[in-house]
Parts: sequence; structure tokens; C-alpha cells
Amino acid sequence: MFLLQQSKGRISMYLGAASSVGSMAFLLGSFPEFGVALGYANGIVLTLKILAMWMGWIFCLSLFDDAFKLKPYHWATGAALMGVWTLQNGMYFSHFGNFDLICSRGQFHVFLAEVPSARFVSKGIWLIELGMAVHMLFVAWSGMLGDLVEKRRRLRVVFSTGVAFLFVLIVVSEQVLERLFPGAKGMFDTLEFAALFFVLAYLMWHLAVGGADWLFGSVEKKDDGPQMHRVHDNDNTIELAKIDRFTGDDTLLEPDLTITRLAEISCIPQHRLRRLINQHLGFRNFADFLNKYRIDAAKVRLSDVAEYNTQVLVIAMDLGYGSLGPFNRAFKARTGQTPTEFRRQAQTAAE
Repeated sequence: MFLLQQSKGRISMYLGAASSVGSMAFLLGSFPEFGVALGYANGIVLTLKILAMWMGWIFCLSLFDDAFKLKPYHWATGAALMGVWTLQNGMYFSHFGNFDLICSRGQFHVFLAEVPSARFVSKGIWLIELGMAVHMLFVAWSGMLGDLVEKRRRLRVVFSTGVAFLFVLIVVSEQVLERLFPGAKGMFDTLEFAALFFVLAYLMWHLAVGGADWLFGSVEKKDDGPQMHRVHDNDNTIELAKIDRFTGDDTLLEPDLTITRLAEISCIPQHRLRRLINQHLGFRNFADFLNKYRIDAAKVRLSDVAEYNTQVLVIAMDLGYGSLGPFNRAFKARTGQTPTEFRRQAQTAAE
């Protein structure tokens, strides 16, 4: 409810609410008694339970991408997970003739032992879930260097590692440990519950103490240009002047420029440079900061009559992009048009 109340149209908060529902379903679906009491209505809980990992995966991806949008591969992953799970349930029903005990892992492992082909299907679910965990860790760690929100950088380490550990714990306990130690099911359930509680409690604590904007982004639309700093102390003024000078030369057009490299060039400690760009210029990640100036330079060149015959690829390479794909995506994200469409419109306006 907290996430929905604070959502204000932010997709990551809606995904967080959905992930919370999935987590609750996962916990409820782990108790056979609950499933037996609900009967066939437990199918809703079981469906949400199997989707809990998928919901947690896309929620974590949305936390670390300020421009996150659900893409076809997100939906395809969820559909694949549901498809394999549905096939597994069909095989279970064919073997036992009922779904009453499908949430009982002990009975489920009997099913796997008696139906060899079901083990291959079960491995499909295992691989999809493990793949989501690995992908989430990759996204969290690969984007850490360019993340300018200090609290979120720390969260990448703790929260994502915790969620990935939870994913792996669930997959390993369900696929390996409970077969080797069937009598220890209660202990494994307790470990899973404790890990899930820790991850959710950690996130809720951060939201309660620091608010939602630092993690999910402010709903206020920032101006197209950098924001003027609010505190006019001498250190900030001098350091912001250094950054401002870079916007007038080719420093920000250097290929493969990182915040570490910019800190070296500017002689500003990296932690202060992150804070200046984030809190005083209004950017949440370094790529957005670079793209703002690079795309502005691209718009000037694409609108220039003298540059009409210059290939878009050449302009992209001159502005620090290693290939045309990233340039096209960054340009469209900021302008709503491809470079070619923008140039065509500029040519029409100039005639």
C-alpha cells in the first residue's frame, strides 16, 4: 500500500507493489495446509508464487534504470516461465489426477522421482529463475560506476546481492537440498522466509527514512538544461565552473569517457564530482549527463546546412559514441525522434 500511495505514476513503484504481492504469495504457497484449505482456488496463489521471482526481477531492474520500460524480452521471460510451469502442472495432474498437494514439495519430489521427463521440465524452471538472478546481478553491478545517486549505489550492493542470494537459495533448496535432505524442509522454508523478510525490511527501512524520490526518481520534470546549484559556497562555485568549462570544449565528447576519467581531468575527487552532477546539475546517472551535452551538439550539427551531407555515423563517432546504435537510442530518448527524422525536419524548416 505504501508503494501505491507514493507511486505518482512511477512504473518502478507499481512493479514494487506487484513484487510485494508476489512475495506474499510465495510465502503462503510454501505451506501445504494453506493450499489444501483453499482447494482449487489456491491456483491463484500458486500462479502468483511462480511469478514472484519474475516480478522481483523486473522490479530490481527498474530500480537501477531511470528510463526503465517493460520490453518484449521481459514479457517473453515471464511467458516462458509460465509456459514451463503450466506444462509441469499438466504432467503432475496426469500422474496423480489432482492438484490438492501440488504445493507440498515432498509430494512434488515423489512426482519428479516417478516421472523422469518431469525432471527435465523442472530443470527448465530452474534455469529461467537462475538466469534472472544472474542477469539482475549483472545489471546492478555493471551500472554502479555511472550511478550518481550515492544511496542508490550502496543499495545496488546490499539489496541486489540480497535478492540474488534469495533467488539462488530458493532455487537450490527446491531443486537440490530438499531432495538430499527431505526431512529438513521446515529449515529451508525458514531460511527462505528470513532472507525474504530481510530484503523487504531493508528496502522499506530506506524508503521510510529517506523517502521514495532518491530511489525511484522525482516526479517533477527537470528542465532541459542543468539546474543551478542551490548553495553558493566557494568550493561548489569553483568546481561547477570547471564542469561548465568542459561543456564548451571537447572533453565530454571523449570516447568511453567515465566519471573516473572526468574526475582525473577536473582534479575533483570522484565522490564530490558525483554529488555535484547529481545534486546541483540534476542528473541521476553519468550517461544522462553526457548524453545531454552530446545530443545538444548533435542537434546543432544535424540542423547545420553545411553538414547535410555528413553521415549520421560520422557525427555519432565525432561525439564520442562507439557505434550508431547507442547514439540513435540516446537521441530518440531525448528528442522523441531519430537523428534522420530530426535532420529531415530541420531541412524542411530551413527551406
